[in-house]
Amino acid sequence: MPRRLPIDIDVRLQLALASAANAAQALSDWLAYTSQQAPLNPPLPSVLIRRAARDDEFARRLADEVTDGGHPTRLATYARLLSAAGRLHGQVRAAVRAACEDALEGTRVHLMAFDLLAGETRPLALALLEALGGDL
Repeated sequence: MPRRLPIDIDVRLQLALASAANAAQALSDWLAYTSQQAPLNPPLPSVLIRRAARDDEFARRLADEVTDGGHPTRLATYARLLSAAGRLHGQVRAAVRAACEDALEGTRVHLMAFDLLAGETRPLALALLEALGGDL
């Protein structure tokens, strides 16, 4: 029986070496796993930011999730990653701005999200506002 790597090492390897599709799936799986255990898991931001900055396909997959609105944790984390990688612009930025406005004063005002870059669960609006650099 092959030995499995610990999940954080496996995810880091997927993010660094795998195809964009596999890396995006590894990130989604990691968010589902770590959002319940954040203080116990090592952060991944540097490898994620580098991947989003250099890999157009990976960044596109994150942007697609952001523009679809999706789960608050993915929306918060992916928006922040794209922003940190210098890829939050155009239609994706507009989608984040609309989601942020909704989270500040609309139907999403009550939502909390695990923000992987912050390493904590916090209001969705705060994560999105940070992704926008405070500029609504």
